[in-house]
Amino acid sequence: MLVLSRKAGQELILGDNVRITITKISGNRVTLGVTAPDDVRVIRGELEAIVKSFEEPSPDLEMAAESGDDDSSNVRAGFVVDDEARPPFLDAFA
Repeated sequence: MLVLSRKAGQELILGDNVRITITKISGNRVTLGVTAPDDVRVIRGELEAIVKSFEEPSPDLEMAAESGDDDSSNVRAGFVVDDEARPPFLDAFA
């Protein structure tokens, strides 16, 4: 991992077309501005697993569909909910 120190107003450039600007630093929070082409997905790190879960069908859900298992008590929003791996911020959607 490359670790860099930047001040407000300074930038990082990734490749030829992604630019990250440090727009504000306040206490322990840093506000970033990201400029990237439309085909470059930019998401917060804590949402990566959730986004991927919507893109890739769950093997458990596929097996349930193939077996004809109609117990949908553990299926929500098109994916199998594993309460052990569930991020805490999703509790509001339970």
